[in-house]
Amino acid sequence: MAAKRVLFLAAEPSNEVRLRLGEEQRAIRNVLQMARARDSIEFHDRFAVRPADLTQALHDVRPNVVHFSGHGSSSGDLCFENDAGVSEPVDPEALASVFRLVSDEVEAVVLNACYSEQQAFAIVRSIKYVIGMSDALDDSAAIRFSAGFYKALGATRTYADSFNFGVAEMRLHGMPDHWTPVLLEKPVVGPAYLRTDDRMDGATYARFTILKGRYGQREGPAVYVDPAQFSCLRSLIETLYRSYLRDRVAPFTYGTEWIITGDWNDHLLLAPAAWVKAPDLPARSAGSSWDESHALEHFGITPGTMWNVRLRDDRSRSLVEEPFAVASTDPQVLEILRSQAKGFVILRHRFTEAPTASQMEADSSSIVVLEDWAGSARGGRWFVDNGGDIPAEAQFYLRRSSFTSRA
Repeated sequence: MAAKRVLFLAAEPSNEVRLRLGEEQRAIRNVLQMARARDSIEFHDRFAVRPADLTQALHDVRPNVVHFSGHGSSSGDLCFENDAGVSEPVDPEALASVFRLVSDEVEAVVLNACYSEQQAFAIVRSIKYVIGMSDALDDSAAIRFSAGFYKALGATRTYADSFNFGVAEMRLHGMPDHWTPVLLEKPVVGPAYLRTDDRMDGATYARFTILKGRYGQREGPAVYVDPAQFSCLRSLIETLYRSYLRDRVAPFTYGTEWIITGDWNDHLLLAPAAWVKAPDLPARSAGSSWDESHALEHFGITPGTMWNVRLRDDRSRSLVEEPFAVASTDPQVLEILRSQAKGFVILRHRFTEAPTASQMEADSSSIVVLEDWAGSARGGRWFVDNGGDIPAEAQFYLRRSSFTSRA
């Protein structure tokens, strides 16, 4: 079997903060030299990389893995060097256009630079696995991640497993920004469908309607999604953004610029419990893995259900109003909370406030996030279901939304 070729690219413009890129390169080379499969991996490196050096290195090495280390900007650019050694930004689409040309050779791209997730989203359209950083990343954390990733890759682990080992390496060394690395995987063909036929098969698809604001105008035809095509909620969120929203909202703004809500109950919000404490921040900042830990069914996204994609329409108002979280182990209670805005009011005798997230996690298997539409001072609070009866009036709400009716 041919050796896997890794191309390490480093750029450190003289007008940017100095990084320990040589130490990162040395850490990667050392773990690969000690790997049990060291003879099956070739390591190549280039320093002070200019944009033209990138394409030349791709021609020369024909790599399977491309690793970039250096600076990234909050606008999504990666900082290469120019002939004078100062920063030359490269935007996501420019870099993505290069990787489209080598998609038959490159299997994975690692962007070990601050704010590189936007670049990752652009590249993953043609490369199967792309790792980016969702925020700024400490230099030591970047080195730990690389060491953990290549240690696992040198042990013949998959790219996904190697990513997880990289994150684990950061956590083992007590680094708080272990949530910053993100792994994107090129979506399979046809995971989401755009249709105008409202008679789409409800036995297979869930329907998503894009709305400008809570009571805003519907924007285009509905999106019909086969839940079976998605491994987790994050893959659905990323696909909706890439396919239908990238021209409407900025990247990485789920929870601040757009959010998935129920249709029949548009006060139901798909978000992590911790987010209700700081709803002015993106949802992922409150829970780095909440949207990849469970299948869509866990959130109630099943064939025949209807959902809205709410876009923020007024800069003077928040996207959501006073969100709060409710935890329950009772499937019927979860169904009532998800299907009707009055569900929490009807069942309020069952709930007590949970002062800590750990109590919620210990007492519940499922969490529902809702808007406090009645203005009852529930915003930012957590509630736990302590059990009890389900009133007869609540039985009416034990049904799921359908394509054919809201009743």
